[in-house]
Amino acid sequence: MIPNADVNYIWLDSTPEVAPFGFIQKSLRGKQGRVMPARETPRLMSTPPDSLSPEGNLVGHIEWRLTGDSELVMRTLFHQLNPGQWEQATQQISYRTGFTGKVSAADISNPQDTSKPFHLAYDYARERYADWNHLQIVPPFPPYDLAAADTKPSQPIDLGDTSESIYNAIITLPRGIRWRSRHQGASRAMPSIMNAPIR
Repeated sequence: MIPNADVNYIWLDSTPEVAPFGFIQKSLRGKQGRVMPARETPRLMSTPPDSLSPEGNLVGHIEWRLTGDSELVMRTLFHQLNPGQWEQATQQISYRTGFTGKVSAADISNPQDTSKPFHLAYDYARERYADWNHLQIVPPFPPYDLAAADTKPSQPIDLGDTSESIYNAIITLPRGIRWRSRHQGASRAMPSIMNAPIR
């Protein structure tokens, strides 16, 4: 870690040797460590969780647990691939679900183990997340839209694969930045800053 007058500390992890500046591996995020500053009293401090840097760079971790039709699609895909191709496939999945940053440390459950939901997880890094140039962000959720209809449909509506979707997101904002919703009465548990649109 490096002391910094603006953000107090910059956390670094040199172990991977090829990690982006300021990137902390999942196993080290939100963990306590003994800090021994040169001119201050030693103390315990926690490494930052998934966070957004002052430059708008988002570092986080994404996890999926799938059942039903979506589970079968993923199991089939990864079963047909060599494990050496799994991270590349995860990168393409990330792109297709709206997360266009860099994927690393992909963790895929055994496609043949059907005793529990299919699990897919990876570390994620994205420069200039959302509309950071205008200080606007939205929660890092994949797109989820239902077609609008002006009239009552005469045929059953195809809602796609059967599934239950639960999205949770936590973003730590840069020091000194506060968020404000443009929608009055919007939940303050949903992170947004500087007139960020919330849906």
